[in-house]
Amino acid sequence: MGFFKTVLTFILKCLIFDSIFLLYLINSVIRAFTTIASNIFRPDLLQIVDKHFTHLACQVYSEANVAILVSGKFRGELNKQNVANNVKRILEKPEYHRLKECIVPWWGHLFWKLDKNFNIKEHILKCKLDPTSPTALKKLQQSVLSKPFPTGKSPWFIYIVTNSTKQENEDIFMLKIHHSLADGHSILKLLINEIFDEPSTSVLKPVAARLPKLVEIWLGFTFVLKAINWLSNKIISGEDPALTPSGGLASPMKTLGSGGRKYYSVESREISVDSIKLARRRLNVPFMGIILSALSQVLRNVAIRKVSRMKIPSHVTCVSPFPIKNHPGGSVRLFPLPIGEQDELKVVKDVRANLTKNVVSNVMMMRALTGVVGTMPYSWVQKSGFTDIIGIPLVVSEFPGPTKQISGFGLPLVEISFQVGFHKGNCGLMFFGTSYKGMWRMKLNADIDVISTEEEAQSIVNGVVNNIISYSKAQ
Repeated sequence: MGFFKTVLTFILKCLIFDSIFLLYLINSVIRAFTTIASNIFRPDLLQIVDKHFTHLACQVYSEANVAILVSGKFRGELNKQNVANNVKRILEKPEYHRLKECIVPWWGHLFWKLDKNFNIKEHILKCKLDPTSPTALKKLQQSVLSKPFPTGKSPWFIYIVTNSTKQENEDIFMLKIHHSLADGHSILKLLINEIFDEPSTSVLKPVAARLPKLVEIWLGFTFVLKAINWLSNKIISGEDPALTPSGGLASPMKTLGSGGRKYYSVESREISVDSIKLARRRLNVPFMGIILSALSQVLRNVAIRKVSRMKIPSHVTCVSPFPIKNHPGGSVRLFPLPIGEQDELKVVKDVRANLTKNVVSNVMMMRALTGVVGTMPYSWVQKSGFTDIIGIPLVVSEFPGPTKQISGFGLPLVEISFQVGFHKGNCGLMFFGTSYKGMWRMKLNADIDVISTEEEAQSIVNGVVNNIISYSKAQ
């Protein structure tokens, strides 16, 4: 009996071993086949890049120098070596290995390896600020943004700006980074989420958790305002815009924002984030919906004023330069877009109808604004052939930003702001919403080809915060 039990046990062990070996063999074969197949049918790198972060992208190679500038003011003196060590430590993390491998130029991946002999200190520069000039920082930021990236260098630079007299004892950290089609935004989040990694006694969570969306950036695209100017000139000259060959539109539209890329940069007063939250609760609209509503209402009023001043029919508020059959050069097609006066709560409802609370997409942003101000989605631009016209959706966030003091490089962060350059751009208007320590403000860069005076630009951002306060008091 014992012999048979031993034989049976041996047979069972052999069967179990054979089964395990067979499973291992099958798994190895499958993995080998998968590896071979993936090498044979390797996907295009352009297809595997996350398309969710195309919001700020110019989407044409000619805009390769478009950059984002992050400016943070710190109380104390920033040390260049400490900054270099911190950035290098972050970029060498294993989870960001992908950022250093993509071979596609100007996609934001060449952050580290584009330089043949990379030296991180060459990307971290120091400069002094004249404290006697109230606009010195603004001029410096515009100068940094308008300067193209040097050929053969990774498209990012950090500027440590010091007060030449050190009376205020505050240094400014400025990160200029190319905003490519996809991972430019990811790299931006990476640096902002983790570069300010000093311990903070006011917030117990790690910095990556407490700064997931430090800044809400809204980019409005109002090339329609430029189109209104063009239409006005055509109507005054007695021409029929609908019958004018596209050559009449292509020239001014393709040069919008060029010729020095001059623009106004203005900022609203600060308002409490609680005002936005109160408006959100009263009107049952997401955080981003309140901002969109306030912005949409202001842009609508701007369009109405321009249409009224230029005596353009109110239904003609958008131009679509689609190619038309039997016209080799194409033609301009006008389509109506109602911009009549609306009650402010109706604007909120229109935006709410096109948004969901937790999902944001380009399509939703387009729907939210198209009913208010004429916009041009990028898919239309591709069909139109006007590659220099860019329709930029809004980048939105429901996260109001850190409500308490945070630190970076061992120094307390006083304030932070974001802006995007107009290098070869023709976006018209760019909106940036920033919140820190419970206070929110909006910044606007306005192309002088679209907004003719600085006062008008200032009135736009003032109108946004005024609308938000009005929403917070709505019954």
